[in-house]
Amino acid sequence: MKKLCGMVIGITLQLLVLLAVPGQRGVAQSADEYEVTLKGMGYQDRVASGPRSSVYYYFNLPPGWEILDGSYILLDLEYDVLLPEGAVYPVALLDVQLNYQPLQTEELLAPGTQQLRVALPPDRFLPSKDPRSNTIQILFREYSDCESNIFSSVKIKDTSTLHLVYREGPLPVDLALFPMPIYQKMAFEPTQVRFVLPGKFDEADVRAAAVIAARLGQLTSNQLPISATLASEQLAYVGTGEHLIIVGSPDDNPIIGQLTLPVSVARRQFVLRSQMPMTVTPGSILSYTIFVENTAPLAQSLIVEDRFSPVATFLGCGESCAQVASGKIRWGVGSLAAGQSASTTVILRVAPSILLDTPVRHTATMMNQQGDVLNVDTLASQIGGKSESRLSASSQQKSAMFFVQGTQAVPEDAGVIQEIISPQSPRHVVVIVTGLTDEALLKAAHGLNPRNQFPGMAGTVAIVEDAHISALPVSMPLRDIAFASLGYEDTGLNVLDLELTEYLFDLPPGLTLGEDSYLMLHLAHSAILSTVGGGMKVTLNGVPIGSANFDDSNLSGVWLPIPLSRTAVQPGLNRIRIQSTVTHTDRCIVDKNNSYWVEIYANSYLHLNYIPARTTFSLGLLPYPFNRPGDLSRVIFALPETPSLVEVEGVLRIASWLGSASKSRDFMPLVTFGEDFQASRSGRHIVAIGLPTANPAIRGVNARLPQPFVLGSNDVYQSIDGPIYGIPPGTVFGFVQELASPWDSEGKSSMVAVTGTADEGVRWALSAFSQLYSRLTGNLAIVQEGELHSISTQPLVATEVFSITVPLTPSLSEIPIAITVTTPTLQGTLEQLSQTLTSQRVPGQITPTAMPTKEDTPPAQSRSSRPKWLILLFAGSVLAVVVSIVWVIRQARS
Repeated sequence: MKKLCGMVIGITLQLLVLLAVPGQRGVAQSADEYEVTLKGMGYQDRVASGPRSSVYYYFNLPPGWEILDGSYILLDLEYDVLLPEGAVYPVALLDVQLNYQPLQTEELLAPGTQQLRVALPPDRFLPSKDPRSNTIQILFREYSDCESNIFSSVKIKDTSTLHLVYREGPLPVDLALFPMPIYQKMAFEPTQVRFVLPGKFDEADVRAAAVIAARLGQLTSNQLPISATLASEQLAYVGTGEHLIIVGSPDDNPIIGQLTLPVSVARRQFVLRSQMPMTVTPGSILSYTIFVENTAPLAQSLIVEDRFSPVATFLGCGESCAQVASGKIRWGVGSLAAGQSASTTVILRVAPSILLDTPVRHTATMMNQQGDVLNVDTLASQIGGKSESRLSASSQQKSAMFFVQGTQAVPEDAGVIQEIISPQSPRHVVVIVTGLTDEALLKAAHGLNPRNQFPGMAGTVAIVEDAHISALPVSMPLRDIAFASLGYEDTGLNVLDLELTEYLFDLPPGLTLGEDSYLMLHLAHSAILSTVGGGMKVTLNGVPIGSANFDDSNLSGVWLPIPLSRTAVQPGLNRIRIQSTVTHTDRCIVDKNNSYWVEIYANSYLHLNYIPARTTFSLGLLPYPFNRPGDLSRVIFALPETPSLVEVEGVLRIASWLGSASKSRDFMPLVTFGEDFQASRSGRHIVAIGLPTANPAIRGVNARLPQPFVLGSNDVYQSIDGPIYGIPPGTVFGFVQELASPWDSEGKSSMVAVTGTADEGVRWALSAFSQLYSRLTGNLAIVQEGELHSISTQPLVATEVFSITVPLTPSLSEIPIAITVTTPTLQGTLEQLSQTLTSQRVPGQITPTAMPTKEDTPPAQSRSSRPKWLILLFAGSVLAVVVSIVWVIRQARS
């Protein structure tokens, strides 16, 4: 019996340990200890080689963590020394630093495996609110005669353990830190966020959520898993175990009214409205009238406080009305009998120097004698070229709710952002993005941006009164683009470390590069490289385009021209990589600190000769062209008339991905339901989601789809490949299909249909498009039963033979060049291809990934046709060899 009890206790303890694994990355030892291996942090075995080298490890503390005494890192080391005969072990030291402050120096005495425990003082850690990462640096130094041919190295194994003793403090609730604490880069605890939408969401709700999701994608590099739910489903467990972003008006989203918020929600009482001119001119007199009415059955004593824009000055108002502070007047309405009304007129002078279309706004707050806020009214006149006698009046269809901050009501047209600790989980937060109108809600969504240059969003509340949002200006791309203008500085490479540097540039849609496009590198290198040999290699999108050897002729201040291959350039983002090819290392030179270095100056530039090109669309180029321009102003998400939560969640994940590929300060995607997309479809990139029978955007292009649907149904009849197979009705497929938008006369807009033959197929397609986009190619992806097939249904068009010539002096200045350049052959044609098909298995559990980086791939080799006699000769040779082998075996046996 005791043995059985012991087994039960042992199994129970094992289960408790397993349940304590957060995200399978580390083990929470207790309430105030955390332990994780370097492998759990994402690092593999690292090797530091003598005589000098170092390795780095980066991590962030989860929000609210305070590190205490007792924290340490336990290093599993493997020290290796290769000694010549008769030599003695050299002196070898290992320095461990935290955030570049020395912690401990240990001498490695003999080769073999060993452990080193290094204490981590609490005062050396960066606080969790610090945007920088904590850095553990391990420096290996070996001292020996450089001619002794001693080779040493130390391996830091991925089983090394970081052990932290900590105290959980309150989460930092500050909108200026957004997206923290929802997301913390390189932190130990995996996080996710759930959007909570109104039970009956509309286009404005989904659009506001898409704007927020795009911002999150940008701030987190699309590393934050996003899900969505409806307020009706979330009422029972607000904030349980996850971060929430609640979107919608208080009328539509009941959770907002249930929370205790810094800016509270109140119900309107009585009637408060106003009238004012629609437009006024700069320097003119502006007057507006405020009306109140007691709709209660008993007499009421009321007060109105009115705030007006600082672009106007006060001149006067009616009886019992006076200015009490700059931009603020107080009207003592007095006692009103049941059904009685009253009014007063406010007179202002508009500033003479004010921009057109600037609103002159007033916000009146109604209160009782006790100071309780009862109602609010906001109205504005626009500054125009001339005044109009027409009046604008308060809307008769106002929200039943309004917001109160302290003793004042929030303007009705303002967006409201709030952040609080979850009422049911102290380790999670709830962010509320709301407004009384669709316009106000969108203001709040745009206001959730910590990258604003003007400090406005901080603390737990942000009131967004206006959103100055405009489309990015359209300008001709520059032909000469300096690295400095792209945000790059002078870059130094230590070529012994096999370092490389990369430069990104954008090719606008509808353009390609002419023959005289080139990269002009301005560089210098250390003198020792002239005797060592080797040089540098330059690639464009993984394709080698040039190289150079290091010698005395290009020692200092040299300009290196590199032709830009038209076959290597691609629409959208292009990547230039410069990498050292120096392989020789001299220990003696290294010991004397005569370093191997190359300096690439920021005044290096690209000369791009743009020529028109037929716009190319391919799933393999995604997110191009949807992320052009970066504010997503040309993207429209077209959903069914009544979209499902799965389809809305797909919009948010796609928006996050597109945002991660943009540096824009604002995002402006559109969202439409049903037939509404027709009003905005012209000239826009379209992401159409849903079944073809439910989505009119997909139905409208059915005949143009690479794989169309049977007219009037969700079924498909195979239209690709030679053999046509019968597809049983009800077979579930998911499809991601790309084509040129038929509603763009210039042919520069793309459309992607994320669809399927059933709801499950749409879910598969959304997973592939929003999370497995790096595996897509061609113009058609078919997803079924965990399989993803990417297909190109259109042949490539053969290109003309071309050659590239490069001038020998920079076009920006006359600078002599003295350097030898070797480049690959740049003449040839592309063979026509009829169809390509690739197959990739979709993992059973799909998790979001970071924005994909296209791996470098060698240039495609052209296949030349071989004469038939050569094939016959080869076959005959093989046959002769086989006969000879058989004859030899028989002779040996005999």
